[in-house]
Amino acid sequence: MINQLHNYGSTMPWVRHGGGQRDVELTRIEALGVVRAAAAVWIVMTINLDKEGRF
Repeated sequence: MINQLHNYGSTMPWVRHGGGQRDVELTRIEALGVVRAAAAVWIVMTINLDKEGRF
């Protein structure tokens, strides 16, 4: 089942690596959103690892 979903996603346009590539220009606001989301995930992950005693 997972392989079928992977194969389906790979052949869909603009999804994963198989479909093609859109001409997309990322605006400054969108790029900032991506960076902020990544920073938030990193902070939460660090806090969780600290609570588990892995640091």
